[in-house]
Amino acid sequence: MDRFPNRMIPLMMVETMRKVYPRFAEQSDHGGFMQHDANEAWIELMTNLKKQLLPLSPAADSGVMPSTAANFVEQYLEGEFEITMKCKESETEPEKHQTDKFQQLNCYLDREIKYLQAGLSSRFKEVVSANAVTLGRNADFDKVMKISRLPAYLTVQMVRFYYKERQAVGAKVLKDVKFPLLLDVFDLCSPVLQKKLQPYREKFRERDESAVQRDIAATRLAKQTNVTVNAPGVTALGSSQLAEKDAGFIKIDEHEDLEWKDGPVSFPDDSGSSNSGFYELQAVLTHQGRTNNSGHYVAWVRRSGDVWLKFDDEKVTPVYTEEVLKLSGGGDWHCAYVLLYGPRPVPVRVEKATKPSAVLPVGTTKSITPNNGGGNSSSSHQDMPTD
Repeated sequence: MDRFPNRMIPLMMVETMRKVYPRFAEQSDHGGFMQHDANEAWIELMTNLKKQLLPLSPAADSGVMPSTAANFVEQYLEGEFEITMKCKESETEPEKHQTDKFQQLNCYLDREIKYLQAGLSSRFKEVVSANAVTLGRNADFDKVMKISRLPAYLTVQMVRFYYKERQAVGAKVLKDVKFPLLLDVFDLCSPVLQKKLQPYREKFRERDESAVQRDIAATRLAKQTNVTVNAPGVTALGSSQLAEKDAGFIKIDEHEDLEWKDGPVSFPDDSGSSNSGFYELQAVLTHQGRTNNSGHYVAWVRRSGDVWLKFDDEKVTPVYTEEVLKLSGGGDWHCAYVLLYGPRPVPVRVEKATKPSAVLPVGTTKSITPNNGGGNSSSSHQDMPTD
């Protein structure tokens, strides 16, 4: 313990959990506290926070309406299913429609499942038994679920633990199921929600296409003018501006006075929702061991960019994304059990705070680099025109 002088032990929180939820205070025959399922603890924590935390109010100038949610958890961590059930045995049986709230999606690790997205969608269509009024008995129904509301923060449980009735013991699915850093759940959404998401998703496509076109144009510009574009203030020539070469100058980027910035994550009328269906992995809870009442839990939390923090009891160490992606399972090493995905802000174009990009004269041969000290940083004898 002395090796980690800056450790912080959440003793008060643990003691409070054991008082509020006595089952987490159960002790084994050896006198120590019994280990419990970490996902069950997470669910209990969310249930308690729903009673304590009020919803957040958006900034006055954000253009987002105040949330109608009753609490913070409902606002930012709770989604909604739209469920349709159609009887397979009677054409006259009316369809059943209902909605249901969820705080996490379940990824079922069936034998054929190799990727998270497949495990998530595997239970969105299934056959269930339910009462058929026209038949006066239970019958088979096609049950179809679609997401009608996406929360800003999406929790996913990898369903690894199950109960072996014959041996009367808990067991664990160790198989390797890959999970992505960037998750897209558009295909799991209802048609109504998909239509609402589409305009915001288009912004991601525009930004990506803009980056590709800039790279293509930069290569073309370098070939035609022998200019190396390697400065943040100089952007590339778009194909629509090539004709301007005849006028003696090449304009650089039709949007040279704009830049991409992070925009909103929620719909204007639903603060705390996801407005795109695009998510980025923020945290992973892993389990090492063979059963849910034994083994070891570790949390892996993204700090920034490619750097993560590994919380192994009181020991906290930095790790990188490459190591986190190895937590997909397949052996006795740490297996991902609970994943927390956060929102990807919708990109928006805003006016640059700095001076617009330059316009280069045709035939210029130079390498343009950032000029932070004033004056002309180019080695060319031909001056660059000014605005």
